[in-house]
Amino acid sequence: MSDDFTVSKHGDICAIKVILVRALMKDTQEFTQLLSTIINDHYLKLIIDLSFCEFVDSTFIGAMVVASKVVAANEGEIKVIIPKENVLKIFQSMGLFKIFQVSGNLQDALNSF
Repeated sequence: MSDDFTVSKHGDICAIKVILVRALMKDTQEFTQLLSTIINDHYLKLIIDLSFCEFVDSTFIGAMVVASKVVAANEGEIKVIIPKENVLKIFQSMGLFKIFQVSGNLQDALNSF
């Protein structure tokens, strides 16, 4: 795993921190592989922390949506941490609040499970 992502485990919840200012298509393959590995390890409660990101492109978000469908099919859920207004606006414009519950920090995301 590169320095672009960190993983922390909190009981049955797995948190993935995206350490990219711009999460782009070029980062999506590695991110998708990481999500797949985590899901295959039977973690179905995931938190994706985008607090470091200033921008997230549609390809990267698409990987999150695909993962959310896999997790939901197994009665799990993905929550997202988005404290920055510009990233919140991207999610809002794409209608992603219907798919992801958004929190402002890790503790709130953990508590929402």
